[in-house]
Amino acid sequence: MPYEKKTHCLKGHDLSITRKRRKCGQTFCEACEKERSLLRKSQPGFKDKRKNLELKRLYGVTLEFIKGKPCAICGKTDFGSKEPCVDHDHKTGEVRGILCAKCNLGLGFLEEHLESALEYLKK
Repeated sequence: MPYEKKTHCLKGHDLSITRKRRKCGQTFCEACEKERSLLRKSQPGFKDKRKNLELKRLYGVTLEFIKGKPCAICGKTDFGSKEPCVDHDHKTGEVRGILCAKCNLGLGFLEEHLESALEYLKK
């Protein structure tokens, strides 16, 4: 029996419009892929699971490590709508602590000139 090229996916989407090819060469229906992605993202706990994987990959810590800890500089425990930041040494990758967004930005701007900024503030 000769191979017949599919024109529609199982859900009836026209593959001539929505077919995409992955790097591995496998083809799939883009419309169905979007539906699967939206369904996966709407599941409870998806954001926390995704964030946990990202934190483990980047810093070797988990959400449990971050939650409930105060900012290491100002001591705030309520971070508002912003997520707490994992402060780390950019040279070694070692985690120093948890910071609120304001302290993290301030530290980032002053990191190279922190000593001179402290001297200035003592005047």
